[in-house]
Amino acid sequence: MITKNNGSLHICQINVSGLSNRSITAIDRFNFKFKNDILALQETLLDNSGPHLNTFHNLDTFSVNNSRGVSTSVAPRLVPQQISELQDTTTDALWVTVRYNSTVVMIGNVYVNHSLTSTNNLSSALTNITKALQYCSKFKIKDVIIIGDFNSRHISWGDIITTDRGRQLDSFIAQQNLTCVTPNTNTFVSHNGGSIIDLALMKGKVCRLYQSSSIDSESELFTGAPNRGHLPIIHQFCHAQTAQSASPLLYWDIDKTDWNAWRGSLNRALLLGITGRINSYIDPLKLWQDFKNILSAIGNQWIPLKKVSTHSKPFWNSLLTDLSRTLQAAQETMKTSYTPYNVSLHKQAKEEFSNTLISEKNKWIHQKLENLNVAQSQIFWKNYKKTLTNKPNEYMGNLMDGGILHSDRTQKENILYNSFFSGEHMNRGSFDHVFEQEIDSCYDNIISTQFPSDQLDPVINDHLNGKIGLEEVTSALKAQNSSAKSFDTDSLHPKILKHLPVSALQILTKLYDLVLETGVWVWEVSNVTFIKKDGKDNYMNPSAYRPISISSYVGKLLEKILERRIKLHCELEGLLDEEQEGFRPQRNTARYLYKLVATLDECKRKKLTTFLLCIDFSKAFDSVWVKGLIFKLSKYQIQGNILRIINNFLLSRKVRLRVNNSLGFPRSCGWFGLPQGSVLAPLLFILYISDMLCKDQLPLECSSNSSLFKYADDGSVAVSHTDPTCAHRIMQLMCKYLHVWCSKWKLIPNCDKNKTECIMITPTSSSAPDVTAFGPLIIGNRPITYTSQSTVLGLTIDEKLTFKSHAKLKLKQCWFAWYRITQNSTRHRGLNASSLKMLFKTVVLTKLLYAAPIWLNDNLDTFKDFYARVLLKISGSTHHPPRDLTSVALGIPPLEISYKMVTIKFIIKALTSDPFMQGLILQLEEAKAHRYQHHIDEIRKFLTWTRGSNELNRSKIDLLTSVHNGVVSYSKVEITRFMDFTWNKHLLLNPRINPGEILNNIDERSKKLFPRYSSRSTDTKVMSLLHGHDITFTAFKARVANNCDPQCPNCQMLDNNYHRIFSCPLYRCSYRETIQEHSTSDQPCWSILRDDSDGSITAFRSLAQIAIGELS
Repeated sequence: MITKNNGSLHICQINVSGLSNRSITAIDRFNFKFKNDILALQETLLDNSGPHLNTFHNLDTFSVNNSRGVSTSVAPRLVPQQISELQDTTTDALWVTVRYNSTVVMIGNVYVNHSLTSTNNLSSALTNITKALQYCSKFKIKDVIIIGDFNSRHISWGDIITTDRGRQLDSFIAQQNLTCVTPNTNTFVSHNGGSIIDLALMKGKVCRLYQSSSIDSESELFTGAPNRGHLPIIHQFCHAQTAQSASPLLYWDIDKTDWNAWRGSLNRALLLGITGRINSYIDPLKLWQDFKNILSAIGNQWIPLKKVSTHSKPFWNSLLTDLSRTLQAAQETMKTSYTPYNVSLHKQAKEEFSNTLISEKNKWIHQKLENLNVAQSQIFWKNYKKTLTNKPNEYMGNLMDGGILHSDRTQKENILYNSFFSGEHMNRGSFDHVFEQEIDSCYDNIISTQFPSDQLDPVINDHLNGKIGLEEVTSALKAQNSSAKSFDTDSLHPKILKHLPVSALQILTKLYDLVLETGVWVWEVSNVTFIKKDGKDNYMNPSAYRPISISSYVGKLLEKILERRIKLHCELEGLLDEEQEGFRPQRNTARYLYKLVATLDECKRKKLTTFLLCIDFSKAFDSVWVKGLIFKLSKYQIQGNILRIINNFLLSRKVRLRVNNSLGFPRSCGWFGLPQGSVLAPLLFILYISDMLCKDQLPLECSSNSSLFKYADDGSVAVSHTDPTCAHRIMQLMCKYLHVWCSKWKLIPNCDKNKTECIMITPTSSSAPDVTAFGPLIIGNRPITYTSQSTVLGLTIDEKLTFKSHAKLKLKQCWFAWYRITQNSTRHRGLNASSLKMLFKTVVLTKLLYAAPIWLNDNLDTFKDFYARVLLKISGSTHHPPRDLTSVALGIPPLEISYKMVTIKFIIKALTSDPFMQGLILQLEEAKAHRYQHHIDEIRKFLTWTRGSNELNRSKIDLLTSVHNGVVSYSKVEITRFMDFTWNKHLLLNPRINPGEILNNIDERSKKLFPRYSSRSTDTKVMSLLHGHDITFTAFKARVANNCDPQCPNCQMLDNNYHRIFSCPLYRCSYRETIQEHSTSDQPCWSILRDDSDGSITAFRSLAQIAIGELS
C-alpha cells in the first residue's frame, strides 16, 4: 500500500487504451484511493460525443486530442495552468505548470504512436519536448517532469531489447541532460511477455525529491491489463526535509562528567577485572573486549545522558528554553483571547526572547573565536553555517547508476560501496598485467615468509618493531585532538581517553603490544559518512560525495604510534619525497603554490615558453593498490611486525555505510584503497607515489627542463624551453612516463574537462603561438584539454599570471560569506560590532588572505569597495563614514597592511624551513623585476624595525647572514606591534587627518570602545556619535521634522548629541572632564582613540550611552 506524507507529491500515469464511462469511474476511485495529485492519461481516444473528463474527483482536467489523445488532471492546490503556446497539431503532448513547494514545475504528458508510419512519431514528440525545454529556459523554469507512453525500448531503462526508437530517445535524454525513471518492471504486459515503454523524464531539483516508481497490477481499470495493456504507474516525490528523521538521540554528555569520580571507579573496576591477570592475555581481541566493556559500564554509571537532535544549536541553554516556552504560552493566550493586554504580553515575551537569543549568539561566537587559528576557522565556519544560518541540506537524495535513478536506501548503499570501496572503478583502467604478476609474486613471497625482518639493521628493527612503551602511548594521546569530535564506532569520545588513569594506559600499552606481536588488527569496522562536496550542481552522481571513515579512537592512537615510527625511519633514511608538500610538518598548500608560481614567473622572466600540466587522479586514495603498497614499504626496509600489521590493517577493514541516518551492514574493502580519515593513510599515500616521475628515472632532456610539484594527490609538471615546439615535445614525453607509471601502480589520471589540464605560458602575449597547432597531449589514449586558466589547490592560475580571474572569484566568495554572516543583522538588531568584527577577521579575511603572498599584491584594488562596505556594515552607518577613523575605531586594519603582515610571516617561515625554500627566497635578492621582489623589501622593513635601526640601514641587512645567525624570526606580539607601527605610518600619509601621537594597541582600544556583550543598537549609535553622523538618528530627525526645538538643555544651542559630548560649554560630568583632558578642538575623535590610558575611550562610551538615553 502506498502511503502519502505531508509535503509529498504523487503523479499517476496510465495508458488507458480508450476511455469509457466505466473506466473513468474505475480510475476516479483508484485516484481517490491513492490520493494522487496529478493524473496523466494517454490514448484517451476522446471526441465530442465521448464521455467527459470533468468527473474526476477534485481535479482540474486539461486535454489534447490530435491523434490518440492525452489528458492531465491536477489537484487545484497545485495551481495548474496550461501552456497553450506549446501545443501543435501533430503531437499528442500537453504542457501544464504547477506549484510544488513554492517552485514552478513544468509537467509534460506525451504519447508517441506505436505505428512507425504515423505522423505522431517519436521525432515530432522530441521536437515538441525540445520546444518546451527552451520555453522553460526562457522563463527560468528549472524543474521539468515529462511523463508518457513513448513506445520506445532500451536496455538502459530496464527493457530486455533495444529498438531504433529506443536508441533515438536514449540519445535525446543524454543530450538534454534528462533523468529517466521507471519502476524497473514491465509497464506494458501481454500473453507474450511485456516491455518498459511508459517512462518519466525529469530535470532540475525534482530529481533529488524523487522517491520511487511503482506499478499496481491488482486494480481493474479496464485498460486491457493484465491480459494485454498498460499498468498504472505512481511516481512519488517527497521534499527532503520530510524525508529526514529529526528524532532526538541519546549521547553521553561528556562536558558534565565528574572525571575524578569516573577515574576512581575505573581504577577499581580495572584492578578487579584486568590488571591482576593482564600478563595472561594472549589474544588482543579478548583484552580489547574486556577493556571496552569496563569503560562502557563505568561510563553509564558516571556520565550523564543528553538528547541531541538535528535541530540542536550549540548556543542554546535552559534560559532560552524557558523564554521560548513563555513566548509560546503568550502566543496561545493571545490566539485564544485577542485583548490589548494579551497582545502586550506577547510583544514583551517576544522582545525578551529575541534579545536574549542575540545575546547568547554573541557570547557563543566570542567563546569559539578567541585564539582561533586559520585551520580552526574553517571548522568554525562550517559550524557557524549550520547553527546561525539556514541549515544546509545534508540529505542524500537519489543516485544515478547506469542511467537509472535509484531512491531505495539499499540500492544507494550498493552504489556508494561499488563506487568507493569495491575497486569497481579500477575496471576502467588499462594496467600493465605483466608487472602486476611480478608484484603479485613478490607480495606472495612476503606473505609466505611471514614478513621477515632478519635482513634489517638491528637498530632499525628495534625502532620499527620494538615493544611499545608507555611513553609512546602518552605522547600519542597528548597529540590527539579531542575538540569537536563525534563518538566513534565503540561509542567512545576522545575526551574519555584524555582522562584515562595510568592503570588504563598500561592496559592500552599491553593491548598495542599484543596487536603488533600477533598482527591482528582488532578495530576492523569503520562507519562511513558521506558529505557533499561544495560547488556541485548535481548530487545524483556518487562522485559528488566524499566518504569520511569514523573508526575507533583507540585504534587511531595505535595508528599514530605506528605513523611516528615509520615517519622517523623515512626521515633518517631520506625516503620522503622532497617535492611532496602534503601531510608533512611545516609544509602547506601556500608553500606548494609559491614554489609553483615563482618557478613559472622565473621561466617567463627568462623568456622561456612553459607548459604546465595540472594532474588530477580519479579517486586517488580509493585506488591505492595494497599489494603494490606492501611491496614498496618492504623495499623501503619497513619490514617485520610493523609491515604485517599494516597489511592486516588494510585488508581486514570493513565499512558500514551511513545513508540518511541508516547504518548498513559491514562490508569488506578488498585489495584497493586507503581509509579516508585514517591517521596512517596520508603517510602511506605519499610513500606510495614518492617515485612518480622521479627525476632519477627520467632521461636528461626531461629532468633538466622540467619541474615537479606535489601536494598529496594533486600534482603539477612544468616543462620550459626557449623553443615552444621542444617544450611541447618534452611535455608529451612526460605524459608518456606518467602513463607508464600509472599503468604499473594502478592510478588513473582523470582526463575529463576541468580535471587534468594543460596551460601554455609564454614570455609575452604577442609572441604566443596557437597552442592547438602543437596537437593534443595524450596520456594513454586520452587527450588533455588545453585551457587558459586552471585551479590548483584553490588558486586559479591564468596563462598571463595576473590572477585577475582568481581575484574576481575570491571577491564573489567573500561577498557570499559576508552575506551569510550579516543576513540577519541590521543597524539596530542582530550581531554586535565586536561579533561582526571577529567573524569578518576569522571567516572572511582568512578566506581572502589564503595564499595572499602569491596573488594579492597586484589585485588589492579589486577589494576596495568590498572592504569599504564591510566597514559600513559593522559600523552600522547609513552612509560611508571617514574610513580611516572607522577602521581604527573597529580595529580592522586596511587590507594592504593585513596583506603585508601575512607576507612577512610566510616569508620568515620559508626562510627558516628547508634549504630549497631558503634558496628560492634568497634568489629574489639578486633578481631584477621579479614579481615577488617586494617581499624582500617587506622583510627588511620588519628586521629593521625589530633591531631598532633607522630606514637608512634597511638596505644593509643581509638576509643570508641573518638566517645563519638565527635572527630571522617573529612572535605574535612582534607582528601585532609592527602592524600598529605600519598602520600609524599609513595614517600619517593621509593629509586630511592628523592622528598626532602614535596609536598603540589599536585592537585592544577597539575592544574597549565596542565591548563583546553590548547590543547592536548601542554600538551603531556610539559609532555614529564618534564620527559625527548622528544626525541620522530617528529621534533627532523626528524632532526636526515636527518643528520641535532640538536645543541643548544646557546652553540652548542646536543639539545633535555630538555637541553635548564635545562642544557644550555648560555640560559638566566626570566623563566629560576625562574626555576634555585629552581632547583637541579640531579632532576630538582622534584624541579619544589616541589616549594611552584608555580612560577617554571608556568615558566616551559611557557619555554616549547617556546621550542616547541608555544610562542616567
